[in-house]
Amino acid sequence: MAAAAKATQELPDEPALAQGGTMSSETEPSGEDPNGIWGEPALADVPDATSARLRHAAWVERQWSLAKGAPRRLGVFLALALAAGPFAILCAGVRETSSLKSILAIAVLAPIAEELGKIAAPLMTLEKKPWLFSSGGSIVVLCSLSGLVFASIENLLYFFVYLEDPTPGIILWRLCVCTALHISCSTLSGLGLARVWRRAARERAPADPSFAASWVIAAIVLHGVYNALATTWELLAPLRT
Repeated sequence: MAAAAKATQELPDEPALAQGGTMSSETEPSGEDPNGIWGEPALADVPDATSARLRHAAWVERQWSLAKGAPRRLGVFLALALAAGPFAILCAGVRETSSLKSILAIAVLAPIAEELGKIAAPLMTLEKKPWLFSSGGSIVVLCSLSGLVFASIENLLYFFVYLEDPTPGIILWRLCVCTALHISCSTLSGLGLARVWRRAARERAPADPSFAASWVIAAIVLHGVYNALATTWELLAPLRT
């Protein structure tokens, strides 16, 4: 314990922390985050951590104020909606590997990978810079669009890569049912992310992804149930002939 206390007292002498306890409280809270390091639990007892956290809180408040009506929010919105595409290709590719040829993988692993992939970009942005979103509703719409982009790319992969001469019935099913499934699941996740944003905006607190957990899990379960039923129906096809 004595060694730990001594190490804590010596932290301000470290070069990387030399500015942490001496930064002027009058520093303009704009630009890059000057005090993000004070959010680390290991530095909770560092001398002058309280004043540094106050400066960080002022900087966060400044970012929320500057972001009001900022045109870049629209650009961020569109970029994040399109970012679902690369994740769609990666997740769909992983699902087709030989190690995932089981009902357990199709009903559990694939839904987890796909649902997290569709919201990965909005979630990472929300966690780091929640002020880039204008409202919780915009996040829900964004996640719905991510589901649409994901479904569109996945459908193209099925029509031109995975399936040989897909029947009109399969094409119609994927365009209608599968697309609706992906949009619905992403919208559920988006409702959870909206909760995270509203709390961060109201309390000017760091975005806590745990507030979205129940909604994301619901999306994964819905997707998993569909995959399990569809796979079971396919396996029983020989018995129906």
